[in-house]
Amino acid sequence: MLISEIVSLMPGIKDFKIESDVPVKGAVLDSRLVKKGSLFFCVSGEISDGNKFASAALSLGASAVIMDGEAEYAGISGNKFLVENTLFSMRELGKRRYELSRACKVAVTGSFGKTGTKEMLKLVLGSIGGVYATEGNKNNMLGVTLTGCGMDESDFAVVEMGSNAPGEIEALSRAVKPDIAVITSVGHAHAGRLGGLKGAAAEKLSVVYGLKPGGILIAPYYLKDGFPAGDYKAFTFGQSEKADIYARDIVHHGFYVTFRVNGSDILYRINHPYSHMAEGALAAIAAARLLGADEKDVSAALEGFSPLKGRGSMERAGNLTIIDDTYNAGLESVEKAAESLSSMPVEPKYAVFGEIGEIEGYEEEVYKKIASLADRYPSVTFYLCGESYGKIPVSGNRLIFTDRGKALEAVKEIKSGVVAVKASRSKRFEEFLEAVKGSAGGTDAL
Repeated sequence: MLISEIVSLMPGIKDFKIESDVPVKGAVLDSRLVKKGSLFFCVSGEISDGNKFASAALSLGASAVIMDGEAEYAGISGNKFLVENTLFSMRELGKRRYELSRACKVAVTGSFGKTGTKEMLKLVLGSIGGVYATEGNKNNMLGVTLTGCGMDESDFAVVEMGSNAPGEIEALSRAVKPDIAVITSVGHAHAGRLGGLKGAAAEKLSVVYGLKPGGILIAPYYLKDGFPAGDYKAFTFGQSEKADIYARDIVHHGFYVTFRVNGSDILYRINHPYSHMAEGALAAIAAARLLGADEKDVSAALEGFSPLKGRGSMERAGNLTIIDDTYNAGLESVEKAAESLSSMPVEPKYAVFGEIGEIEGYEEEVYKKIASLADRYPSVTFYLCGESYGKIPVSGNRLIFTDRGKALEAVKEIKSGVVAVKASRSKRFEEFLEAVKGSAGGTDAL
């Protein structure tokens, strides 16, 4: 899209000036994230007024700035638009861009695994065409429509969608109108707000209501009985051999996983320390299969996958391998992390697990299940940190710390083997990472 095309697509324009008709390459709300070609939306918030950063954004290479501050607008030169309300214009432009795009649009939602699956889809679809995708995890209405505003002319658009209240996924799906919808998982994240696990499943499945007629749903096999009626085709993935696509011959090699899928002898490799990522890759492989990709190319593309920082990324510190999983945590992802840790051919093994957010009403159930992991995986020593573990008894391989300071001192004793550090984002477990790194020596990325 050229800057001049915005004039007919974006509502609420009061004035504009185009000095150079350049292409749009992405869209941002933070001037610090501007790259050459970015469309910068000057949104005013409680802390700062984005209009004040319009000139800085243009100097960094923004293709244009969208403003609702008249005084600031009058004071700058360059490609600029003055609108009634920046947020309204951004949302409407994003929806319009999705509507007009010729790209094959792939929506990705789920309780966990969304961002990893999105990154895999970028790689495998990149084997057959150009791919534009959500940056980071901008997956609410603001982020989804911002992603739409910055769309380029790629063959595929991969859009991540999140929800913490009923109706949000349907609204996002109707805004994007995807050709393919991928559900990665259903778990306890936001279940309290969504009416329990059944409500969470219904919320994720509502993505089908925005699918284009005749579109495709790719979802875990365990959701099959709950698929809503509609004009779409459904494909399932998972551990069950009844699924349309399932993994076999899964081998955990310590810090990567290999597997094959039904109907093929091609060996896939996922460079991730958690074996359940093999199942997560199935959705991406299924999408690639349905779109006619060559499986050898898909396999080669997936070898380029590596965990994003804080999502299973790995570092070496002296004789210790550290798995940084501090970006977020849910019950199911904690369980799968512990399962993978236990199967690693490395000794000794440690799990430093913190508390989980967004589980309103499920706290007692969730923390009991996390505590029980110590009984299930005796080869792992668990450090459970936070006040929520206060009623959990200590056992041989289960240590409980309700005092953060004491927990930080305790993890400094971990000197060798492998340690996974995981908690919800709000718990700031990067501090535990630094404590472990400091005691083990300097770090090198793996």
